[in-house]
Amino acid sequence: MNKVSALKDKVTVMRPEREVLMEESEAKDKRVGANSVEPRPRYKEMSSTGALLLLLLLLLTVNAGNLSKPTTLVSGCTYELFLPDRTEMYLVLRRPSLAHTLSVKWNYKFEYKPPIHVFSWNGQCCFGRHPSINIQSNVIYGDFVQDPLGSAGSYTFPEKSDGEDVYHCAGACRYYNSTPHSGDIFITISTWLAYNDVEGSVTFAFNEPFPRIQRAQLDAVRAMYSVTCAPYQAPRNFTGLAYAKDVSTDTDTMPYCDWLPGGWEPAWAENSCEDIAGVRCDRDGNVVELELSQRGLRGALPAGLAALLPKLAEVSLDGNRLTGGVLELVRDLQHLESFSATRNNLTGTVPCPGAGDVREADACRGVGGVSSQLHTYSLSFNNLGGAIPGACIARCAPALAALQLESNRLTGAVPAALAALTVLVLLDVSQNELTGTLPAELASLELLQTLDLSLNQLTGTVPASWMSNMSSLFTMDLSFNRLEGEFPKIGDTLTRIRRLYLGHNRFLGTFEGQLAQLAGTLQTDRDAFASGTTYSVLSNAFSGPLPFAMYTLFTTPSTAVALAALELGGNHFRCDPETGSWPLWALRLKLSHSHVLGQCTPVPTVTAVAPDSAAEGEALTVTGASYQASDEARCRFTFPGAPTREARYAPATFTAGMVSAAGCTLPANILTGAAAAAAGLVAGMEVEVSIAMYGDDFYDPATVPKGTYTAVKIRVTCGKGLAGARCQHGDVMTCGGSGVATDVGACVCAAGFAGAACQFNSTRLCNGPEAGAANNVGACECARGFAGASCQFSALATCQLRGLPYANGTCECTAGFSGAGCGVEVEVEISTPNSRLATWALGLIAGGTILLVLAAAFIYYMVRLEKKGEPLFTGILQPLIPSVGGVGGDDIRDDEGGGGRRSWGI
Repeated sequence: MNKVSALKDKVTVMRPEREVLMEESEAKDKRVGANSVEPRPRYKEMSSTGALLLLLLLLLTVNAGNLSKPTTLVSGCTYELFLPDRTEMYLVLRRPSLAHTLSVKWNYKFEYKPPIHVFSWNGQCCFGRHPSINIQSNVIYGDFVQDPLGSAGSYTFPEKSDGEDVYHCAGACRYYNSTPHSGDIFITISTWLAYNDVEGSVTFAFNEPFPRIQRAQLDAVRAMYSVTCAPYQAPRNFTGLAYAKDVSTDTDTMPYCDWLPGGWEPAWAENSCEDIAGVRCDRDGNVVELELSQRGLRGALPAGLAALLPKLAEVSLDGNRLTGGVLELVRDLQHLESFSATRNNLTGTVPCPGAGDVREADACRGVGGVSSQLHTYSLSFNNLGGAIPGACIARCAPALAALQLESNRLTGAVPAALAALTVLVLLDVSQNELTGTLPAELASLELLQTLDLSLNQLTGTVPASWMSNMSSLFTMDLSFNRLEGEFPKIGDTLTRIRRLYLGHNRFLGTFEGQLAQLAGTLQTDRDAFASGTTYSVLSNAFSGPLPFAMYTLFTTPSTAVALAALELGGNHFRCDPETGSWPLWALRLKLSHSHVLGQCTPVPTVTAVAPDSAAEGEALTVTGASYQASDEARCRFTFPGAPTREARYAPATFTAGMVSAAGCTLPANILTGAAAAAAGLVAGMEVEVSIAMYGDDFYDPATVPKGTYTAVKIRVTCGKGLAGARCQHGDVMTCGGSGVATDVGACVCAAGFAGAACQFNSTRLCNGPEAGAANNVGACECARGFAGASCQFSALATCQLRGLPYANGTCECTAGFSGAGCGVEVEVEISTPNSRLATWALGLIAGGTILLVLAAAFIYYMVRLEKKGEPLFTGILQPLIPSVGGVGGDDIRDDEGGGGRRSWGI
């Protein structure tokens, strides 16, 4: 049916079907009454006769829409609307008979939440008022309330056996009336709980009774009942509703099956499909929906069910104890629009919707998606394992808006391929065993409102693009993972984020910017009543001062009302230096138990550093108080007169049992870096040493009480092998490791090396130190027995020890040898000058030897005669010897007066 209205002076009629056609907000916002808005269709031109008829219908409805006179809807027509925040639209639709079933289809645009649909049989309901009963002023009253899931979808309301549905009276009657109603049902579309404007279209329709179910499909439903319900049939006095309301019972373990409490009725073969609870058919008798949540079903679905129910589009099997057949249903159905089988006992892997028997890598390629209408896919709270088939899901279900796989045993990474699901609104894969890092590709999901990755084993950092591009994000839960690093700044476009859970990770840095962004967005008119806002960063490693943005959040009335919980405990926000606790402004805030600050962390102090002078790379021991072993602990070395941004840092380590000392290493570039040069730091000068256990909370004048800071310094020297004012000369870099550098950059070369940089190696240039030594110009000075430019010619190798080598590689051979390498022996000629000289010398030596022998013999003979008393020398030597002491030549006798021999005096 076409929809009608008027726009200025032109009468038009909307195009057929239920197209979503948006108009500008300014053209749609027509207030009716204090809190209501008139829905406006869109049209195209028609004939004047038709225009008059439609104008007559317009006159009956255009002034309607207030609480006392709601707008009358035409069943099946699509109405476009613009509904501002905290307003309501009042509608009424007639149900022709008890056999007609109500369906609704919506397509909304909103920032945080969609509106709610409220139904009542006893007058128009609204926020805080109802014509037939006095109720609280802060509740919405009605017989049945529907909360649309996502921005687009459709739903047909089943008639439940317990009467708790849209067709029975509940609110004003104070209980569910056992008789379903026909006639006028009052409908309210409300944004009181949405906290935002809503724009879009909606269609309400009462569908005519369908013909009876096709026999083959009836048999399939009966087979399903026979294996999953009949063996566990509930007694007639048992109702699942009563069981669920009993606080002492577990709704996940329904003791009976109460799908069809009276059992299978034979008459159903002749009646409408709607007679079977939980089953809905189209006009051709095809089963298109199974709504069998929390019915106590058990076991496995019949094999081949998808082939028997080929038109099945909506399946809800939540809260049962099914074990098999369900995953095959997802895989084989080709027309799925929504599928949910949460809280069952399913095992196996997550199937790719509509992929059939084709292997996952090839599924849905080139066909634009088999399950192209699937918007909701949920298999949460089961025992599924394996990886998430992200690429296959993106190909086979490109229109998917909600993917819920939480509380399984899924492994692997979060698939980057999910970024292809451009209309995804909800992604929940929490409480699994997922690993790996967060894919930056998901930042393209601009419509994503809820992202839950909590309770996994994810590592790495949060991509900065997530917090700048996911502009529709309302809830983000990354808690209970192993994420680390600084949490990115929340971009200016993320004005809708109201639930942020980061607890139990390893995030560090400050949290001031994130809370400041929140305070700014909550102060806008649109967000002033965004109640329920929760930021939880429990048990991380955030540090720095307590974020002052908290003060704005709690002292501004609009933000204070909106803020439900702020949880900062279990972090390392530093203690205020003056109070030793939280700053005074925080202590003055009267926070409820829902706002957790925890304990502040004292800033460590430094009292001593040993040794008091050290070289680059040398280990130091930093002693002080308030130390806590931390992976973040760092030492800071500050140059005299230089800003802290030019400081150098080194990790701090702790020894077990040591609570007041930490180890640090003096950075290797503290003297050689550009910052040191800019600060004029040279070897022998002092640097200031500080320490922080977390973040940038270093011991310095700003973090301790006034007047209590004492700087601790050490002298920086050059390390072994370094010299110069800034240790710029090194044994290695200046002297090639072959000498010792001096402060002026010169080299004292080691043995076997020469040159300005000790670059000449005797071993390499001169064949080793035994052959020769290199000089400062790179030439070789050869030892005796070696010759050549590199002393490569030796008496042994070149001349066979029979001569000496020349520089050109020839040999000067000794006597008796000749040839290129003195390898030829020759006879020695005596006639040669050298031979005659040798002969003469030998003769001279022999003659001299003979004369000496003769002289010795003569002397010996005379001595012998002298001993016999024959003075052979007296007659000869007497005239030559002067008299001594007047004795002259007188005989001299011995002391005993004998004259045994002659003597002469001297």
